[in-house]
Amino acid sequence: MSNITRRRPRVLLEDEYSSSSDYSLGKNHLHTSKEEKPNKELRTPKKFNIFGYSNDFSMDKYDYLSLAILTALSLFTRLYQIGKRDQVTWDESHFGKFGAYYLNRTFYHDVHPPLAKMLVGLAELIAGHNGTFGFKGKYPNYVNYTFMRVQIAMYGIFLVPIAYVTLRAMNLRKKYCLLGAIFILFDNALCVMSRFILLDEPLLFFTGTSLMFAVLFFTCSHKSFSKKWYVYLILTGFNLGCVLSSKWVGLFCVALVGLATVEDLFEKFGDLQMDTITHAKHWGSRVVGLIIIPLSVYMLCFKIHFIILNKSGTGDKDMFPAFQVHLKGNHLSHQPYLIALGSEISIRSMQSGAGYLHSHSSKYPSGSLRQQVTCYGFDDNNSKFIIEGVDEPIGFNYTKPNDGTDKLPSPQYVLENQYVRLFHQNTKQYLTADNSYNSIVEAKHKEVSCIDPNKHKNVNSDIYTWQFVFVKDSGVIQSNKLKTISVVFMLKNKATGMYLSAPGSRYPPWGFDQSVVVAQKEPTSNAVEWVVERHATPLLADTAINVKKPSFLKSFIYLNFQMAKTNNGLVPDREKYNHLESDPITWPFLIFPMRLNGSWHNGEIKYYQIGNPFTWWSSTVGTIMFPLTLLILIANSKRNAKNVDKSSSLTSTADLMNSSDGLFSDEKIGSPIFSARSSSNSAISRDVNICNRGYLNSTELCELYWNQGKLLWFGWFLHYMPFFLMGRVTYMHHYLPAQYFSYLLLAFELEFFSTHFIPLLLGSNSPSVSSGPSKATKKISKFVPILVFSLYLALSITGFLIFMPFTFGYIRDSKSLKYRQWLSTWNIYDSYHKM
Repeated sequence: MSNITRRRPRVLLEDEYSSSSDYSLGKNHLHTSKEEKPNKELRTPKKFNIFGYSNDFSMDKYDYLSLAILTALSLFTRLYQIGKRDQVTWDESHFGKFGAYYLNRTFYHDVHPPLAKMLVGLAELIAGHNGTFGFKGKYPNYVNYTFMRVQIAMYGIFLVPIAYVTLRAMNLRKKYCLLGAIFILFDNALCVMSRFILLDEPLLFFTGTSLMFAVLFFTCSHKSFSKKWYVYLILTGFNLGCVLSSKWVGLFCVALVGLATVEDLFEKFGDLQMDTITHAKHWGSRVVGLIIIPLSVYMLCFKIHFIILNKSGTGDKDMFPAFQVHLKGNHLSHQPYLIALGSEISIRSMQSGAGYLHSHSSKYPSGSLRQQVTCYGFDDNNSKFIIEGVDEPIGFNYTKPNDGTDKLPSPQYVLENQYVRLFHQNTKQYLTADNSYNSIVEAKHKEVSCIDPNKHKNVNSDIYTWQFVFVKDSGVIQSNKLKTISVVFMLKNKATGMYLSAPGSRYPPWGFDQSVVVAQKEPTSNAVEWVVERHATPLLADTAINVKKPSFLKSFIYLNFQMAKTNNGLVPDREKYNHLESDPITWPFLIFPMRLNGSWHNGEIKYYQIGNPFTWWSSTVGTIMFPLTLLILIANSKRNAKNVDKSSSLTSTADLMNSSDGLFSDEKIGSPIFSARSSSNSAISRDVNICNRGYLNSTELCELYWNQGKLLWFGWFLHYMPFFLMGRVTYMHHYLPAQYFSYLLLAFELEFFSTHFIPLLLGSNSPSVSSGPSKATKKISKFVPILVFSLYLALSITGFLIFMPFTFGYIRDSKSLKYRQWLSTWNIYDSYHKM
């Protein structure tokens, strides 16, 4: 457990070694030499990492053989008949299309960061796609969709050996590392999601590599600042940047490594032998490796994203006008630049996600009962306003030819700080702010509406008089004239002294869920900033918009805000049944598996996303059991603390964990030093909660369980629990990163319980604790782990085979598989469900 205060580690003197019961056992029990000498390596305390042990990670021939077998099986399960269905399946319609945008170099908008989609685009490029297919319906002959799927499947293929290496680095026995990788290998949900052009597999791959390199980094803590230590640190940071750049759920992985790092640094803070300079080096290295590098990778992905997508596309409107105008072929680059009285303009808010200043004939349900003013995401006819000067009468026509001729009048340019009226062309009313009415939605602000002065002759004209207050001018040539796109301004109402604002909230259904517009007293944010995006007038000719190119940082920040806005807008419709959506509470229990294609009739190739029930449900039990078991172990440790001399336990948990083991042998369990210790160390023998009789006391057992399991359990927790706080629509595949951690945790718990708990329970009738483990207990200790391994290996394979038809694509009538519908919520064959 973590140290609460800084304390000087206890250093045993040489006399203490000779009197220690552990070291006085050499002649009687260890039989290694006639004269036992104290181990000089124990003169200073061992340095442990966050897992509670210190060792050099290495792999032997058994590991490489296991990796080869796992990779070969993973290749088969992920690639077998991968091109069977020649139609766009599930979200291939989105992500395949996004990948094609990179080939066409057209700008688009999506809720996810760009890395995984750029990898999809790379796969399409390698497969020879020309970017013309829109990813709808059947794949044409010129699209090599099979090779595209194969490339994306490689991320899922390598996730299996990555899981094995991760568990080995955490010092699990080989057979349980193999078992953890088998859980990943034979999970139907993970397998089927690897077989299509989706973002989930790159996300899972980088989640796995982030965890693997983080574990390798922490296990290398006894060699701080070595070449290997720095390599693992940099690779951890790089992969954290990649997982964050694939989907924002990668932030949970960053948080996990961050928490582990905090614990690691806290332990080092308690080491009084470490000088200040070394402490500073540890902090500085981690700041660079685990903060600066991930953030740099994340920003670099967006930089590449902007460089590639340099043409106008479907996502233009989601970026601010100064960005749009620099895209090739955009519709904003040629229009009148300077704005004159009588110009028809579209005014856009600089508040991310707000949209265009907008009005329509619908009235407010209370307050002034006047015409609503909103912000709308599209530039339509209700977003057109005409600028009028205050010196001319209402409705004055600034474009009418002079003296009955065809010659147009000279333009009167709108200047900085000039007062104007804004005439809504569609409804023939004027933009108004009035101190008499508070906003219905934003009560601390005043209402903004539109009125017809001819019908409200008793109102002061100042309520529909507005002043252009310039904020900044990004034009190449600076002046005091209002310009299209270049000038960011505020609109200050003359009567109220308040500023037109789009705070970002939305109206209820009576306001058509459009963005709120109010009059705000203090200009404290970009909610009060506006820009003219579209401009039309017969008085001025179209010209190039000479705007400075916005900085990368500004575009980067704005796009991320837009992504967040769009993501938050993906809310489920609770009144509409949709069997594809599911709530987070159902995921661990596999309540609502999901069809990946809409047509479910006979002759259609059908795919069903369902986990391997045997291992999926077992892993759920494991995640629930971990905190409960930990509480029991802590309670037992506290109850027996007075009867155990912890200082006499020189052979610590680390010694148990650092013992090597063969693929099916458990040298850890039969280690002679533990047998010797249990026979003569009466303090430990008095602990009635000894597990494997004479191997670990209850305190050591608790530390072992916590140190090895905490990272995996918190990984599951951080990747799962935040979904309960999200308002957006959720699907079963959102649980897959959490499920990855859950499977690794299950492998650890199976090792822990089969090695310690089950042999203890079965051998609890031993006549004497002090006499050490009986022969029967020793046999049980060796037999139970093999039995557990064999049982779960069989369950993994059996569960995979049962649901394999829907993993590889089932073409026959789904009713023939109705016996696989174990729960009533599994819509395997009831054909009335449609996508």
